[in-house]
Amino acid sequence: MSDTRLAGPIVEIAAGTNLNGHRAIAAVNGAGVHADKTNPAHRGLTRGISTGAVVEDDIARLQTYGPMREPSWSWTPGLPIYVGSAGALTQTAPTSGWLQQIAVADSPTQIFIDLQPVFALS
Repeated sequence: MSDTRLAGPIVEIAAGTNLNGHRAIAAVNGAGVHADKTNPAHRGLTRGISTGAVVEDDIARLQTYGPMREPSWSWTPGLPIYVGSAGALTQTAPTSGWLQQIAVADSPTQIFIDLQPVFALS
């Protein structure tokens, strides 16, 4: 039987800027911004993946663990998912900035969120 849950634990944070849905979000000075592997100030601050888009100062909902589905995704199952630039999720491991695995692809349209430790690359 497959897992039919659509979401795991959720935390809320005030959006420090307009946020896109299904992006890695960092908590910077208490506000949510798109986590960016090229910004050293974001290293270690990723809190989860946004469940939907929000405008600045609204409350963003971040999923912190467990399965998440999005029909527009096209992941390669079994491969890790990393924090990329501007909150983008990617299956290409960064080679500069910092590296953090945020999930693993269960299927093309479902990931399992499980934030891993952060490593400095440059």
